[in-house]
Amino acid sequence: NVFENLGLKLGIPARATQLQSSNPELERRYASLMLDRVQKPDHKVLTQLAKEVGLEVRQVQRWLRKQGGGHRLTRMDKFCECG
Repeated sequence: NVFENLGLKLGIPARATQLQSSNPELERRYASLMLDRVQKPDHKVLTQLAKEVGLEVRQVQRWLRKQGGGHRLTRMDKFCECG
């Protein structure tokens, strides 16, 4: 891609987003939260989810935050789309 090469020459980082570890139960609950349009689940929901999955509340919070951010475009993607 011409614009990707140009972006690399200009110093735009081409780093890819980190992939989340696969957790089917968390993915299922994340999908239901997104269908309910819950942006930030409250502590009660987080503790219940953490108990069901067997993780700490902080780990569930981190997983949800990274899962939501994984769909964003990188700076390089935006640069290539504008070109």
